[in-house]
Amino acid sequence: MTSKAMPPPIAVPAALTEERVRAADAFAIAYARKRGGRVRVRPDVWLELRAAGADMTLYICDTR
Repeated sequence: MTSKAMPPPIAVPAALTEERVRAADAFAIAYARKRGGRVRVRPDVWLELRAAGADMTLYICDTR
């Protein structure tokens, strides 16, 4: 029997700080100006942004 090497565990991202939320919002605003739409984010990221007080009008929860 051959054993396959296990991939490294997925790192759990640190909780969003106020500074990171401001940076994400600034990126989303720039994206909206250039592309004319909101930024699609994964459901887990959407929840983190929401919990951290981000401007949720800038994001769409992508459930694909």
